[in-house]
Amino acid sequence: MINLATKQHRGTINVAGTLTVQSGATFDLAATTATITGSSDINGAITASTGICDANGAFDATGGSITFTGAGTLRIAGSVTSLGTLGTSAGTVKV
Repeated sequence: MINLATKQHRGTINVAGTLTVQSGATFDLAATTATITGSSDINGAITASTGICDANGAFDATGGSITFTGAGTLRIAGSVTSLGTLGTSAGTVKV
């Protein structure tokens, strides 16, 4: 399990369990790729310029936000409860 609570994170990440982004925290993909095989619980923020987030389990961004500042991609293979606040000036969400 990856639990992002206090600061911004960048880089390639493979999560074999649950990704939790707590309220007030930001998971900044920038131009990298994240693969989450478990569920995603987004109460904070996910931001991406050209990064890719492969969420392969259940996805819930109730109370959270997903923002693309470039051609980033969020691919969701599991069930979706909520996309939260979605800001997409150039990004793509694939369900």
